[in-house]
Amino acid sequence: MELENKIEITTQFLDDSQIISKTGSWNWNVVTNEVIWSKNMFRLLGLAPDEVAPSYELALHHVCDSDKKRYEETLSQALENKTDYYFENKIVQKDKTVISVVSSGKCILDENQNLIRMIGIVQDISIQKEIDKIKEERQRAEDRDKVKSLIIKMIAHDIKNPFHHINGFSELLIDNIQNKDFEDAITYGKIIHKATNQTLKTLDSLLQWAFTGSNSSTFNRVTIAPKNLVDEVLEFLTVHLIKKNLLIKNLITPNTRIEADKHMLTSILRNLISNAIKYCERDGEITIALQSKNNQTQISISDTGVGIAPEVLKNIFDPSKIFSKEGTEQEKGSGLGLQICKALVDRHDGEIWFESEIGIGTTCYFTLSKNEIDQRKE
Repeated sequence: MELENKIEITTQFLDDSQIISKTGSWNWNVVTNEVIWSKNMFRLLGLAPDEVAPSYELALHHVCDSDKKRYEETLSQALENKTDYYFENKIVQKDKTVISVVSSGKCILDENQNLIRMIGIVQDISIQKEIDKIKEERQRAEDRDKVKSLIIKMIAHDIKNPFHHINGFSELLIDNIQNKDFEDAITYGKIIHKATNQTLKTLDSLLQWAFTGSNSSTFNRVTIAPKNLVDEVLEFLTVHLIKKNLLIKNLITPNTRIEADKHMLTSILRNLISNAIKYCERDGEITIALQSKNNQTQISISDTGVGIAPEVLKNIFDPSKIFSKEGTEQEKGSGLGLQICKALVDRHDGEIWFESEIGIGTTCYFTLSKNEIDQRKE
C-alpha cells in the first residue's frame, strides 16, 4: 500500500510539473506501434486525458498544415538515422486555437542497435513567443525614436549654420545700399538668393527623409554619382566658400558610381566639408577624393587648415567628450556634426577617422561597405 501511495504521489508530481512547464510527453513503441501520452500531452492538444486513443496519426492531425510536411520529414529522418530531433512548429488544438511549441524526440535502441522506441516532449512556448514579439516591437520603436532624434539633430545642425552667413551677407547688402554701392549690393543679393534657395532645398530634402526615415530604421541604398553629390553640397556651402575665398578640388571622376543612402551620404559630406571650411584660413584649399580600397569605397576630405591637436584627435568620436572649437573666423559649433557623421557611417558598415598635423591641415577618411562601380567609358 505504501508503494502504491508513493507511485501515486510521484505520478501526480510529474503531472503537476508538466502542467506548470506546459510540457507534454509521449512514448512510441515503433515495433508494436503502441503510443502512450502523458495527461498534459492530451491537454496541449485541447483534449481531455484519455478522451481518445493516442497515436502518431492523431498527433500529426493536430500539427498545423503549414508544418505537417516538415514534421513528417524530420521524424522520418530521425527514425531512419536513429538520431534525435528538435524543431519549432505550431499545433492546432481541438477548439482550433493555434499554439507555438517546441517538439523534440530521442531514439531508444536495444543492445543490437535496433530501434525499438522513440520518446519525446512537446512544450508550449506561445507565451515566450508573445514576449519575444513585444520585445521586437519595442526594439523597433526604440530604433525609430533614434532615427527621429538623429534627423532632428541633423536638421538643426545642417540648416542653422547657413543662416549665420546669410545674415552676415544681408548686413553687407544693407551697408552697400546705404552707401549706394549698387554693384556690390547686387552681388551680395545674388549670393543671399542662391544660398537661401539651397538652404530651402536642403531643408525640404531633410524633412522628406524625416517623414520616411521615422517609419523605418533601415536605409535606402541606391546608385549614386558621388562627384555630382559633392558638387551639390559645395553649392549649398557657396556662402561659406566665398567668404573665405577657398579653393576647392573635387577629384572624383564624373563617371564613378557608388552605392549608399543618398540622404545619409549627403549629410556626411555636408558636415565634413563644413568642418574643413570652418578650420581653414582665408585663401586655403580643400580637396575631396575617392578610391576603392580593400573592397570598400574610401572618401577623403583634406584641408590646409589649422589641424587638430593629438589629445583631441584620440577622443574625437567619444560622445562623452564632444569636441567643439571656434573656427578660424570665430565660427561657432555644437560638436554634433561628427557624432552625426559617425552614426551615419556606421549605418553603412563603414569606418571614419582623421589624420592631422597642427599648422599643416587635416584629412578625414570614411569608408562605405560597397565598392565603387567604375563606369569609365572606353
